[in-house]
Order: sequence, then structure tokens, then C-alpha cells
Amino acid sequence: MAAFEVLKPGPVLSPRLGSLSIPGKSAIPTPHYIANTSRGVVLHLSQDNLEKHTNINGLYLGLEDFIEKAPQETPPVFSTPCEKRQDSPLRRFIAVRDEQLLVLGPRRVPALDSPGSNTNAGIQIHTSVGHRALSSEYYASAATKLRPDVVVGLADVMPGHPNPSLKRVEKMGDRTARWMKDLVGAVSQHASRNGSNTNGDGHADANGVDAPSSSSHSPAVFAPILPIEPEQQSYYLSDLTSSPLFPQLSGLALYSPSSIDSIPAKLSHLPRLSLSDPPTPAKLLHEIAQGVDLFTLPLADAATDAGMALLFSFPAPAHPPTSPCASSPPRKLPLALDAWSPTHATTLTPPSPCCPTPTCYTCRTHSLAYLTHLLSAKEMLAWVLLSIHNHHVLAHFFAGVRRVLAAPGGSALFEEERRRFDSVYDGELPSRTGAGPRVRGHMVRSRGVGEGRRNARGFAGLGLGLGLG
Repeated sequence: MAAFEVLKPGPVLSPRLGSLSIPGKSAIPTPHYIANTSRGVVLHLSQDNLEKHTNINGLYLGLEDFIEKAPQETPPVFSTPCEKRQDSPLRRFIAVRDEQLLVLGPRRVPALDSPGSNTNAGIQIHTSVGHRALSSEYYASAATKLRPDVVVGLADVMPGHPNPSLKRVEKMGDRTARWMKDLVGAVSQHASRNGSNTNGDGHADANGVDAPSSSSHSPAVFAPILPIEPEQQSYYLSDLTSSPLFPQLSGLALYSPSSIDSIPAKLSHLPRLSLSDPPTPAKLLHEIAQGVDLFTLPLADAATDAGMALLFSFPAPAHPPTSPCASSPPRKLPLALDAWSPTHATTLTPPSPCCPTPTCYTCRTHSLAYLTHLLSAKEMLAWVLLSIHNHHVLAHFFAGVRRVLAAPGGSALFEEERRRFDSVYDGELPSRTGAGPRVRGHMVRSRGVGEGRRNARGFAGLGLGLGLG
């Protein structure tokens, strides 16, 4: 079970300082973020670079990334050999160290909308070979077999449909409550079977997922809070605060920060994981101010793919004072630097001359001119270096948030620094000017038959346009 301690309690809709601990894993001070992944990999970072050059100690994984062959064949992730029965096949499959916290959800973040509809049996997901249904029974079996540290319950939410109809809203709470009971029942049964299978072998269930071998390692369960009004999910919330669900809950997963006011007082002590997609640090600070503890944060991947080096820090640096003779206030600081710009082709300073993280490998060892050259040459190393830098900036950003909250009068000081952040930095990231790396098809919704290239062709044939035939 996960243990979460609120170090500085406050009202429900207020920032809070805490620590999330799971036996055998690195404790995560909150507010903080866990890195988003694609098929278990932090974008552009091999596992050795992840360990050597970042401080990431938690990963979010979507089950839809791993089950492209199901249910016709058993996906390879379920057949991963483990030396010990308590080992996680998922951890071995993606090859990360044991101390790394693994959070498993049904969909990746941000999730793609699906042409199908959810049913009473389960939800629609987007795998690498198309859309398919994911049943509650299958998801519960997968969670107990893969043994992540945290599993997020199925929610009757349809990505791309932010305003469900009244008829649909009536189903959302009932379905989600039923699916949560399936998941909690499977996890409880898995825990109760500890020691019942002496040879550690599993057997295939009706869904093609191997039944879990006996182990004392059961995932902590995070219950989803639906992105609808509290009264519209009142029966579901009532189920969460009573048996059999309440004793088994270790946290909450939010699809919208506005759902925080739906959290019953009885569940207010649980950690809150945001599955939303705040596009800017200002939006991120707003969610922290509402009381969110953990984020999946696709912002890091979006900035890296766009060829941008994040520049912001919290608290914000001192803003240049306005000159008495100036006709306008000083220009706000940019949130990121566009490394595609040809103006950087001869800049021999680091990608971020004022990088707030002196341990950043990218800024210690490479110049901005080199990074711009790599992007122009379409070298994947460019995005590797950007990813390392951007994750360092985000780790430093959250460390600053925690320092402010830990100071005397932390909540009031945080609000003051949040307002100053808005006055110092631009409200949006710079516009994207360059093409990103190769588009990952399973993370992009198909537009239909005959669609063109997502990115322009990088290189043409040697004879193209040269009169060589």
C-alpha cells in the first residue's frame, strides 16, 4: 500500500506539501511530477541516459501501449521472465531499476479520442495497430499480473468529448464504480493468494492474460475522480468512501483540476494524481494551487519535440525594473528558447546561459550552436539533449515550489510568487517553427484514407532538382 503524508495541511482547495512512499521505492516529495512514457520509455531517453542524466524517479505507463496483439495473442509483456516471484514483469520488460515508481493506467496521457464508445464491459483504447475495447476484467487481470507499484482504475471517460450528454453522465458513475470493484476485487484476491503457488507458475485466464503468480507485491489502487459535477457522481463517490472500496484505496486520479472540489472529506488525505495536460507552467501552478500533488506532465514531451529548451524557474527571477524614461513596461521573459532559430547558429553559450540547474548535462557539455546544428541535420541527439535539459528544468521548478510551500506562511507566499511568475514570464510558450522528430503513429489519431505525411520529407534523392535524371 502507498503511504502519503501531508506535511502542511490546509483547506481542500489549497497547495499542500507532502511525501508519497511505497515500500522499496524512492519516496517522492510532492508537489512533483512523474515522467510520461511511450511504450515504457521516456521520450528520446534510453534507460542508461534516464538514470545517469535525470532525477526522474517515477514513470507513467498506459496499458494500451503494450497490448497491440491482445486478445488474439498474449502480448509479450505478460510473458516476460522474472527471477523472483515478487518481481514485476512490466518493470523487467521496460528495463528500469527497482527503485523507480511505476504507475499503470489504461490509456496514455494525453489520450487519443476513439471512434468507438465505452460500454458496460469496458472502455475504448488506441493501440499501435488501431482501436479496440479494453474490458474491466482484462484490465484487472493485467494489473495483477504486471504488478506495477500503482494502478489507476478504469474511468468511463471519453477523450475528445469534454461535454458528455446528460444521458451519458448518468452512466459514468455507475460504470466507474462497477469497474473499481472489479479492480479492487482482483487486487485483494491476488494479495490473499500469497504463498498459494509454490512454484511461481501462472496459468492463462479466459482473456489470454496469465494469472498472477503468488506474491506479496500488490499494486496500490488510485481511484479516478470523474470530470463532472459532484452531484452527478454522488453515488460513485459514496461507494468510494465505504466498503469494500475505501479500505483498498491509496490515492485519487483526476482528469480535470476542477474535479478537486468533488473529493469527499473522507478521501482528502489521499494523494492526487493529475492526468490532465496543462499546456503552460502558469496552468500547472494553478493546479498546484488547487491541491494537486502529482502530475504526468506531457508539457515536457511537447516542448522537446518542438525543439525548445525550457527556461522558466520558480520562484521567478527578479524582473528588470522599468526605466523612468521608458514608454512601456519591460518585456516579459520567454518560457522557452526555440533551438531551431538560425540566429543561434554561432551562439557558443549553453542552450540556457542562465540554466537554473548546474547539474544539467546538456548545458554543462554542449553549446546552443551545436544543438541548432543537430536539429538542422535531423540528428536524434538533438532531442536527447533537449529532453535531458527540459526534465532538469521541471525538476528544479518543482523543487522551488516545495521550498516556497515549506517556508513560513507557505500558502500565502506561494500565491504571491505565483502572481509574480505571471508578471515576469510570457503566458505561452513560443510558437513552433521546426519539424519534430519522426511522428509515432500509435500516438497520433489517423485522419482517414490517403492522409499525407505528418512531417515534411527530411532528405530527397540525390538527383532531385539537379537535372541528374
